[in-house]
Amino acid sequence: RLYPKTFHLPAKSEGKRLQFLFDCLIANPQLYLNRKLVGSWIYGYNSFWMDATEAAKFGAENVLTVHADTRDHYSRWYPGAGIYRKVSMRIVEPVHIPVWGVYITTPEVSKQKATVNAAIEVANLTSADSEIKIGIAVLDPAGNEIIMMDKKVAVKAGDNNDISFNFDIEDPEFWDIEHPDLYTLKVSLFDGKKEIHRESSAFGVRTFKWT
Repeated sequence: RLYPKTFHLPAKSEGKRLQFLFDCLIANPQLYLNRKLVGSWIYGYNSFWMDATEAAKFGAENVLTVHADTRDHYSRWYPGAGIYRKVSMRIVEPVHIPVWGVYITTPEVSKQKATVNAAIEVANLTSADSEIKIGIAVLDPAGNEIIMMDKKVAVKAGDNNDISFNFDIEDPEFWDIEHPDLYTLKVSLFDGKKEIHRESSAFGVRTFKWT
């Protein structure tokens, strides 16, 4: 089955990266932008994303075509077919946080303090190394800003760079079934004083134990 979609890309976005995110698509999808194959995927139950910048026409109409073929996914039960979850498009700077580029863990948790690690991935899809500032802000479940941190980092050209922030939350509010309290981590990338990318991720403070 073919899924065509026509959309306009603004001319002011030229020089940025065009990316598509598919939450789920069955099966064996192939993605074409303006009749150019930009990529394919095989796992029907996993989300995936693709960069389609090289086939994009900025300042003009574009046609995204998705081809799904379920013939190799035949089984005794119905496995699903076609696009059955959300499709997103994003336009980002060449230096940006990739899809799923923020990973938050709480390695140590007590009633007095929770230690949090925020691992942030930064992609530099240019031909030159650069220095950026990366800043984070943490909001408590009520929306109050409780932590602010920033650091300058060098990001290598043509590579994904990993940056970590470690901080403590005093007297944390725990996530549980009856009180699903969530904190929010806001991440911003700056080139000089210009903000070039922003991401926001919710996370809960909790522990699991298997005995």
